[in-house]
Amino acid sequence: MRALVVEDDVNTVLLLSFLLEQLTFEVLTAESVVSALGVLEGEQTIDLVVVDILLPGQPGSVLVNEMLLNYPQIPVLIVSAHVDMSGLELGFSRFVPCLTKPFLNQQFRETVRMLVKVP
Repeated sequence: MRALVVEDDVNTVLLLSFLLEQLTFEVLTAESVVSALGVLEGEQTIDLVVVDILLPGQPGSVLVNEMLLNYPQIPVLIVSAHVDMSGLELGFSRFVPCLTKPFLNQQFRETVRMLVKVP
């Protein structure tokens, strides 16, 4: 399985990548909405997108809306220190789970397991 982590903080990218690799994901990364869309357009299979809301350039919410519109089959998880609400409360058309940083590693793993069938 393959996950795309969209995050501009290197330490957070390392942590999320480590946690996802423990769940047997191959991890791709992007630092902005534009680069994330490039990865999505170029990759055959992405099984999960983990996105921060505060990104350079456009906010992560732009990517989430794009995902809901053009990639509705790919689960999205918002991970942000600046948001403490679900995707519905952010104005998205459907529920998008959100974890507020800092979060427990187990909490992240359980949320990913809820979104994607992983061992």
